[in-house]
Amino acid sequence: MKLLKKKNTSGSSFYSYSVGDKIADFIILALLALFAFTIIFPFYNMIILSLSDYASSSKTAMKLIPKDLSLVNYKIIFSDPKLLSSIYVSLFVTVVGVVMSMGTTILAGYALSRKSMPGRKWVMLFFIIPMFFSGGLIPWYLVVTNLGLNNSLWAIILPSIVNVFYVILMKNYFNTIPDSLLEAARMDGATEWQVLIRVVLPIAKPILATIALFLIVDKWNDWWTAKLFIQDSDKMPLQLLIRNVVIESSMDIGSEKAQAMKNSKVLLNPLGIQMASVVVATLPILFIYPLLQKHFSKGILLGSLKE
Repeated sequence: MKLLKKKNTSGSSFYSYSVGDKIADFIILALLALFAFTIIFPFYNMIILSLSDYASSSKTAMKLIPKDLSLVNYKIIFSDPKLLSSIYVSLFVTVVGVVMSMGTTILAGYALSRKSMPGRKWVMLFFIIPMFFSGGLIPWYLVVTNLGLNNSLWAIILPSIVNVFYVILMKNYFNTIPDSLLEAARMDGATEWQVLIRVVLPIAKPILATIALFLIVDKWNDWWTAKLFIQDSDKMPLQLLIRNVVIESSMDIGSEKAQAMKNSKVLLNPLGIQMASVVVATLPILFIYPLLQKHFSKGILLGSLKE
């Protein structure tokens, strides 16, 4: 990019863009705006379809301007106890899973960041190998089943309690904390637990928020593990229930309410019910992300630096 150096009436110099630079900036901004539109519009269209009645949504599956908005699709899905039960299951799996995973990630990352830890390199190697080589789906299924976790919510939580990638991010961030600060706390009589809780963790808020956001998204969106190990419908998480509705194109959610409306000759659109279900499953993550966004960039940058 070429900048033209000029002088104003006071004699001080300043820089201005050439015509070619302005054209290039306009083209770049236009391409970025088009790219953003292709990402945002599907979500916008999904929300509009979820709020559209049968007459409006049955004409076309793509909407630019909403018409005849209605909450009938949300009334249908929230009238089904299966949806409410699946939300409670997803909340339990997410909260308990994130708390347990954060605990193991913090402890493992802090221990591996201490150079005085005996056999630290061997333990790190033990953590890294499973990142590249896994036993496969069948051995994993057999281990979980033999542990008696089949058809249990713990089958969704326990197998993924440790994520090596997050442990490495946490370890690399802890490496950036000066050893002199930790030694000063120990000289003041702090135990190793007090050093971790009162000194290290308050400094590590960016990486804690970053990994917590990753874990929340992982746990909330996980449907594959539940598909493998959960058979009872009352233990089915929200994402698996939504997956069954969308992929199988069924009217399973709100079936009693939907049937009652059909009997009353109220026209229902399965696509609108599907889109409303997806919106319900997506909104919690959209609300949580802005709360952790300010720590996200700093945490992922510092946590990715090599020791």
